Amino acid sequence: MVGTIMKGIGGFYYVKASDSIYECKARGIFRKEKITPMIGDKVNIETDGEKGSIIEIMPRKSSLIRPPVANVDTMMLVVAAASPEPNLFLIDKMLINAEINNITPVICINKTDIKKREDIEEIYSKAKYKIFSVSAERQDGTDLLMGYLKDKTTAFAGLSGVGKSSLLSIITNGELETGSISEKISRGKHTTRHVELFELESGGFVLDTPGFSSLEIENIKADDLWQYFPEMADSQNKCRFRGCSHINEPDCYIKEKLENGEMAQSRYDSYTQIYNKLKSVKEWKKNDIITVYIVGRFRYTCRAGKKGQRTGAQWLHIDVMDGHFVPNMTFAMPVIKSLRKYTDMFFDVHLMIDKPERYIDEFINAGADRCYFSYRGNR
Repeated sequence: MVGTIMKGIGGFYYVKASDSIYECKARGIFRKEKITPMIGDKVNIETDGEKGSIIEIMPRKSSLIRPPVANVDTMMLVVAAASPEPNLFLIDKMLINAEINNITPVICINKTDIKKREDIEEIYSKAKYKIFSVSAERQDGTDLLMGYLKDKTTAFAGLSGVGKSSLLSIITNGELETGSISEKISRGKHTTRHVELFELESGGFVLDTPGFSSLEIENIKADDLWQYFPEMADSQNKCRFRGCSHINEPDCYIKEKLENGEMAQSRYDSYTQIYNKLKSVKEWKKNDIITVYIVGRFRYTCRAGKKGQRTGAQWLHIDVMDGHFVPNMTFAMPVIKSLRKYTDMFFDVHLMIDKPERYIDEFINAGADRCYFSYRGNR
C-alpha cells in the first residue's frame, strides 16, 4: 500500500494511505543503508490493523535537511510588510536555499493592512519571483493564496512574528494554532514541536518549516552562485571575461544590468556578500559532520559548535550521556538550547541515557532536530 508520511515522532511515522492513518516503523534495512524516512516521503507500507511497516521509500524529487522533509513543491517565504521590518538579505538567503534544494520559491508579503510594500514587490518582480500581498488580520488576498496552494505540497518559512502561523491557521481552518506577539521585540511566541503535513480541503498539503529561515548557504561553489539568482541566469558568456565573478571585472554584463535598473541594488549586494563568504571557505576545510559530547565542559561544547559552523559543517551530532558525565539530565537541555544560539546546523541528538523516551519532547523543544536512541544500549 502506497502512502505519504504525515508526521514522525519518536521513531514512529504516521502514514496516510487510502484515507486512513497508519502508525508505522521503518524496516531495519533503512538504518543499515543509512536512510532516514522524512516527512513528505512517498512510501510503500505493509499493514496489520492500524499499524504497519515502511518497506520502501520512493525516490525524492526534493529534500531539506532542516527541517527533514521531502517532496516539497513550493517554499512560501513569508515576510512582514512591517513589525518586524523585512530583512532583504535574509529573504535572499531563503530564496537561494529553496533553489538549491530544487524547490520553487514564492514570496508572500503579509501585514499589508499596516503598510504597503511596493518597493519589495518591485525588487523581486525584477527577479521574476511570484509574489502575493496579503493581510492575515483582515484575510485580504488569502483566497488567491489558497488557490495557488491547490494540489501542491507547500512549505511555509519565515522569521517569527511575520504572521506565518496566522496564515497557516487560516489555510488549515484552525488546525495550526496561532501564538501571540511580543510587543517588545515584535516576534511571535508560536513554537512548533514537530514538523507535520496538513492536508487541504481543496487538495494539496502545507507544513511549517522551523529552522529553514536561519540556514546558511552551503554546498555550492562561489562561482556557481549566479545560477541561483534568476535575474543573472542569462549572463553566461555575455561578460568580457570567462568565469567573471560579476564583482571586480570590467565590461560585466550583470553590472550593466544593475546600472540599467534591471537588477535591484539590494539583490546585487546580497550576491556580493554571499559570494565573498563562500569564497573565503577553503575546500579542504569543509566538513560534513561535527560530533559533540555533552559533558560538563560547556565552553568546549560551544567552541566545537562555532568551529563546525565556520568550516561549513551542516550536521551536528550530539551524544547525550548520563551517569557521572553530567550532574543530572536537566543539564543537557539548556546546553542544547544555548548551543542553538551559536549555530544553525542540523542537531542530531543521540540519547545514551536511562529511559530516553521520557525526554524526547524536552530535547525537541530545546532545539534538537532529531532525537534517537537504542533500547539495546539503554536500560
